[in-house]
Amino acid sequence: MLRRGLSNEEIQQMSVMMYYELWFFDSFIEPQSPVYNDFYQARLIHTIEANNPNLTKEYRKKLNMKDHQLIKDSVFKSQEEIEKEKEQQEIKRKKAIESMFDPALLDKVKLRKTKKVNNG
Repeated sequence: MLRRGLSNEEIQQMSVMMYYELWFFDSFIEPQSPVYNDFYQARLIHTIEANNPNLTKEYRKKLNMKDHQLIKDSVFKSQEEIEKEKEQQEIKRKKAIESMFDPALLDKVKLRKTKKVNNG
């Protein structure tokens, strides 16, 4: 807020609601905000890492700029989006656990589960 030219006295005289509206605008919406700066830094790190000649093609394909961002997107997400992400993470976790086991063993477990459900 001080970037916008407000003096300390002007800040103290404004309402609390106005103060937090200006803080939110300065912090998250304004182009010079920390979010924009974080995006710029993450993009720079991603570009430097992607241009590293020692990386394999597989690793380059796995590179993601969001891995380098410090301010996560969850700040502006709705409750539904957050729940959807949690469900996707749970599905990925289950797939990762299942990939550790022998497929034949997993088939046996699924077969037993269906028999229990059918026998009731």
